[in-house]
Amino acid sequence: MFFNPNDFRRRQERTGPSGLLEIFSREWLTIVRIDLLTCVSLVPLATLPPAIMAMNHMARRMAVDRGVTAREFWHSFRDNFWRSYPTFFLAVLLPVISLWSSFFYAGKAAGNLILFLPCVFSVFVFVVSMLMSAYLFPLACSGMPLGQAIRQSFALGFARPGQALACALLNDSLAILAIGFLPFSVPYFLLGGLMFPCVAGQIMVRPALAQFCPDLEGEDESEEEEEAL
Repeated sequence: MFFNPNDFRRRQERTGPSGLLEIFSREWLTIVRIDLLTCVSLVPLATLPPAIMAMNHMARRMAVDRGVTAREFWHSFRDNFWRSYPTFFLAVLLPVISLWSSFFYAGKAAGNLILFLPCVFSVFVFVVSMLMSAYLFPLACSGMPLGQAIRQSFALGFARPGQALACALLNDSLAILAIGFLPFSVPYFLLGGLMFPCVAGQIMVRPALAQFCPDLEGEDESEEEEEAL
């Protein structure tokens, strides 16, 4: 076990900057260990989606002040294996593809107005997928049916676009910088660079999830009671 849940005298929701600072100050070693587990599990690139899903699940458990273990990581990796691929496509690949398409058609549309329509459509898909991406992984890794998670993330993206854009900016800017400085950024990836923005994103979206998806809070409490038995 990476840390003992009983070490905490009381369980509380971690939200806002104070919750984020608490996690990083008290559980930085756990973050590094989960980060290393994620790096190991995605070595065959075909397992990248379930590795990212399992990491998000561990970040979610941290956000609600629940125990994080290697066993929980591998259980999540296994249980969410197949559902992680459409989630990864919608939350990660679709924004990248639609952004590339937007620039591609924008460059061609100057000489051919017919291509202006696919350019507008690509921009629309990019904006929608970016707004959804901040909420899709937190909802999908909660055990919510995937179809419902997609619908909820779509609704939340437009109900709380500021949080969604802030999460996207944080995750994407750190990823771009880290990839741009490879191989010098390898220590960053190994020492929390994957888990850090993931935990921060989970903390940022918790208030919206608590407001618009109260059933998730009830599920968290039920799971916590089962673990205590």
